[in-house]
Amino acid sequence: MRRLSALSTLVLLAAPLSSARAQFGFTRAFTPAEFSARRAKIMERIGDGVAVIQGSAEIPGSLNFRQGNQFFYLTGVEVPRSVLIIDGKAHSSTLFLPAFNAAEVHNGGPVIIPDEASRRMVGIEHVMVRDSVMAVLTHLAAEGRPFYAPFGGEVRGASYTSHVVAYDKANAADPLDGRLSREQQLVEKLKTLTGRDVQDLDPIENSLRALKSPAEIAAIREASRVAGLGLMEAMRATKPGKYEYQLGAAADFVFRNHNAQGFGYGAIIAVDTNAVWIHYRRAQSRMAAGSMLLMDYAPDINYYTSDVTRSWPVSGKFTPRERELYGIYITLFQAVESSLQPHVSVADISREAVVKMDSI
Repeated sequence: MRRLSALSTLVLLAAPLSSARAQFGFTRAFTPAEFSARRAKIMERIGDGVAVIQGSAEIPGSLNFRQGNQFFYLTGVEVPRSVLIIDGKAHSSTLFLPAFNAAEVHNGGPVIIPDEASRRMVGIEHVMVRDSVMAVLTHLAAEGRPFYAPFGGEVRGASYTSHVVAYDKANAADPLDGRLSREQQLVEKLKTLTGRDVQDLDPIENSLRALKSPAEIAAIREASRVAGLGLMEAMRATKPGKYEYQLGAAADFVFRNHNAQGFGYGAIIAVDTNAVWIHYRRAQSRMAAGSMLLMDYAPDINYYTSDVTRSWPVSGKFTPRERELYGIYITLFQAVESSLQPHVSVADISREAVVKMDSI
């Protein structure tokens, strides 16, 4: 076994990095052309401006790296501490990647580095070593053009923008902490560098993300399909005497078996009165015959997720009263679903659904 390990190491070190790197550091979920089209739309919106977006830092410890959503949306690059500069005036982008690190490759495998092979792979006009990013920014700042950067904290797996904003505000207000987020730090550094205010890139990028491409729709559908498979496996595993967390384990197996990179949000598995708490996540209660269970869970697949909730009886069969209540809920869901229209507010949709329910 030791001899095989040594041989494997020699083969890895001797293999051309350009061919092996294709599997590490750049997603296969979307084409380089799709990412390029997204960057082109940013260029249209910022005019002669310069947009600076930094990728997520590495995760301390042994957890798998997941890129921040804003950076991933524009690059597809999954390398820690990458930086993207979009130059609206030059109609080109520059990706800054950490230099080749032999120790990291030996530990975790090959990853894309700043060379011509990587540039062709990711489809970005220029790829440079990250150590040169400050020199490039200093040069661009001297031109007096407007600068843009994301103001909001980075959103990674199992998180939402509102969660990150609240977390960053709490840190800043904490007298024993007071730190700025990485995004806020970048904005402050760009202000110092340019001597001018920096404009928020988030509204521009978020408006683009609101309209999904066919490939994105396919990704969301896949995340929804796998979520359904996970919940159905949890249904099959439901029995009196089991604990809530055991159903989460059943769904986790399905998610991982379909190559999910994690979960879209922490599992909500609530039996009986636990379901009163909207985001109950303790999952420590034992299920009894005659109880009702609520489960809300979905995977994170290729940076997209879904949101699927279902309720079912622990004993496997609805009582007449449970069936009646479930039927009311389904009717309400259908009333809301049939009221959904483009450019109609949530409040208006809710009011229309109430009218429909009152008429039943």
